[in-house]
Amino acid sequence: MKQYYYFIASLREISLDVDRMPYTIKEFVQEARDEINNLDKGELKFFDAILLQNDNLNVISYVKNNYKFFLEDDDNNNGNAINGTLTTSQIEEDIAEGIIKDKYQSPQYLPLYLWDSVKKNLHDLQEKRKNKIDKIDNKDLLFEDEISMLYYQYIQQLPNEFLKMYFQFDYAIKNLLVTYNAKKFSLPLDSFVLPFEGDSKYDTELEWSSKVEQIFVESNLQEREKSLDRLRFQYIDRLLEFDYFGLNIILGYLVKLITLQRWNNIKDKKSGQKKFTSIVNNLLG
Repeated sequence: MKQYYYFIASLREISLDVDRMPYTIKEFVQEARDEINNLDKGELKFFDAILLQNDNLNVISYVKNNYKFFLEDDDNNNGNAINGTLTTSQIEEDIAEGIIKDKYQSPQYLPLYLWDSVKKNLHDLQEKRKNKIDKIDNKDLLFEDEISMLYYQYIQQLPNEFLKMYFQFDYAIKNLLVTYNAKKFSLPLDSFVLPFEGDSKYDTELEWSSKVEQIFVESNLQEREKSLDRLRFQYIDRLLEFDYFGLNIILGYLVKLITLQRWNNIKDKKSGQKKFTSIVNNLLG
């Protein structure tokens, strides 16, 4: 138990204004998983729920970009996943063998919401890709939007208040952004707002909604996204204001670390804008 408290107390501050990562994702995930496992192995599912975001990105990229992954594994990591909960080979096996070749009827590795969405939409997406069309035939959702919606629904089923509140806040930001753009460009709102039924007690407070709207007027896409991430950090800090050594401190830290890693990945001046646009499109649908 003393080691766990020491681990929490020694976590270094994360700031979007500092380029240097306090830990790599690999370092933090390995150490944090060990500490959580020693304390209560059953709570690892909450930690892994956050890492599923990167699995979502890898599945979307694999399906839509000619079987290329968004985040590659580290060759020196002994076949273990470092960016998400799944290795690229596990994702590839489930989709290539299980779905495309139809070798088994349930996933070996993928969470059920990813398996069901890929299985339902794969053929349609392959045909659409040939014709450079993104929409799914039977609905006005992009494949990315559907994955995002299903992921948030998955989070809302977990018995962890912090995850429910944070990810409902994150989802609300995305819908507020969609609403703002739809009004700005006179687009039909119903075609763009992502459907999601969260718990009303986690609705985004008016205070936060007004802050989001103030950020939307920023014309520079990259600056606007960074301001939204700062707001996400503030919301995490508010949620954890009176939680000093609980599991949620580790969960909030992981969310922040993944966000900082995303910004570090787009620092390269030559390819930064291209990578940034790709990331934003994947996250916002």
